Amino acid sequence: MARELSLLERIRNPEREDRRSVETDHGRLTRSVVSNLERLLNSRQGASPSRPDYGIPSVEDVLHSSSDGLRSLCSEIQESISSFEPRLNNVRVKLAAKNENDPTFLRFEILADIVTGGRKSRVRFETRLDESGRLAVKD
Repeated sequence: MARELSLLERIRNPEREDRRSVETDHGRLTRSVVSNLERLLNSRQGASPSRPDYGIPSVEDVLHSSSDGLRSLCSEIQESISSFEPRLNNVRVKLAAKNENDPTFLRFEILADIVTGGRKSRVRFETRLDESGRLAVKD
């Protein structure tokens, strides 16, 4: 069964875990996953001495390193999520269609399975790279 809160969230706020339930709060679980994905995708590999592989490479470096930079970036994001967000399985990342109203931003779609209450369900997150280079995640 997937935990609603990540380990870091439980350590930071132990009082939030005082109510135990046999039923998973899907909204709480989704918010926790979104928060963890934003932390993960806005961390750069090599920045954590204890886990140098945590995060993704610089978006600019990946995009400019090869002619297939967008596909490489999708692969890097997918690999990082698969490694560091254990509540998600069968992760797939693909480039989302550009927004006609705002074609300057990159958007990615993250599809994955999440197990809640013994049931597996497919979840979808949208990730958007803004002008500051920050990846925002929403469900």
